[in-house]
Parts: sequence; C-alpha cells; structure tokens
Amino acid sequence: MSVQGSLLDESIDADIEAISLEIEALKETPTVPPKEKPRRVALPASFPRREVRHEPGKHAMHCGCSWSGIGEDISEKARLTPPGL
Repeated sequence: MSVQGSLLDESIDADIEAISLEIEALKETPTVPPKEKPRRVALPASFPRREVRHEPGKHAMHCGCSWSGIGEDISEKARLTPPGL
C-alpha cells in the first residue's frame, strides 16, 4: 500500500472516531419535555359579570344596502377592582 493510501485510511479512521463521539454526545444530552400550553378556563360563576355590547351603527352602505351584523364574539376578561371603588 502506498503512503497516500495509509494517510487516507488514518484520515477516515479519525473522521469515524469524531463522528462516533458526536453521536454519543447527542445521545447523552437529556431532552427537555415541551412546555405545556396554558389552557383558558371559564371564570368562576361567583365572579360578578357585566355585559358590554359593541354594536355598529345603522349606517347605509355605498351600494344602498343597510348594515347587518354577521356574528357574535363572546369573551370574558377579569379585571381587578380595588376594594372601596
């Protein structure tokens, strides 16, 4: 075998060893479990509620048609009100 061939074999062996070490390092790294996504839950029934409706005005459209609502979106928000106010 020529000198070049032996140098190539040494290079391949070194590369294989380096790759093996990298694979072992990756196997030893503990995986972090994914964070749980926060879930929205309904506010307790004992909380006071106030309903606020935002209705569009009865405007005529440019085409002469009248505006009509197409749906309803409901959300609950908790707001802290200091005692005595």
